[in-house]
Amino acid sequence: MGHTPGHVSLWLESEGGTALLTGDVLHHPVQGAVPSHAFISDDDAELARDARRRLLAVAAGTDALVFGTHFATCPAGHVVRPGDAWRFEPAPGTP
Repeated sequence: MGHTPGHVSLWLESEGGTALLTGDVLHHPVQGAVPSHAFISDDDAELARDARRRLLAVAAGTDALVFGTHFATCPAGHVVRPGDAWRFEPAPGTP
C-alpha cells in the first residue's frame, strides 16, 4: 500500500462491532488532517498517500474503533470528517 511492500491494515468484525488496525498506513494522528504528510520510510510516498486517504475515507464512514498502531498516546478512537480533513478522536475513557 505504499509504505512497504506487502503492508496491510486489518478490518475486524465481531458481535456487531468493527475495528480497524491501521498498521503502517498512519504514523501520527496529524496525518488525518494532512494525509499528504509522508513518512520517511515510505517505499512509494504517492501510493502511501493514496492508501491513507482511501483508508481514512472508509473509516470516517463507519463507526469502527480505529487503533493507530503507531500512535504514542491514545491509540484507540474514531475517524471523523467534519470538513475538508479527517480527524482522529480518542475513544471515551482513553487517557
